[in-house]
Amino acid sequence: MIKKEIAEKLFKAELAQKKVELALVDDFTNQFEQLLDVQEKAGLDLIDAARKAEVRFKKAESDASNALKTASRLESAYKELGVDIPTVVQNKINSVKSIQKELASYSSNIKKIYAMF
Repeated sequence: MIKKEIAEKLFKAELAQKKVELALVDDFTNQFEQLLDVQEKAGLDLIDAARKAEVRFKKAESDASNALKTASRLESAYKELGVDIPTVVQNKINSVKSIQKELASYSSNIKKIYAMF
């Protein structure tokens, strides 16, 4: 009788341990699935933001290109007149050139973001 009681208690203890292990597996599985969901949503948010930024950067690149075309005509006009371009205007032209390089870099980095997914 004592052996039977001991065996029952051991069985119950082992069963309780298995339930705890299963509960931990369930907890971990739920946490893992939640992690995947959050990661996916964050990735989609990043891609969405990158697309919006890409559209704006392309618009800015087009604007910079147009500004440089106008700047070229402006430089030609000043040259024909034999007058130096005012420093303020030349600084703005240089800024547009610098901005154009930055925009190209941003576009390249956005492509890297897309490649991550």
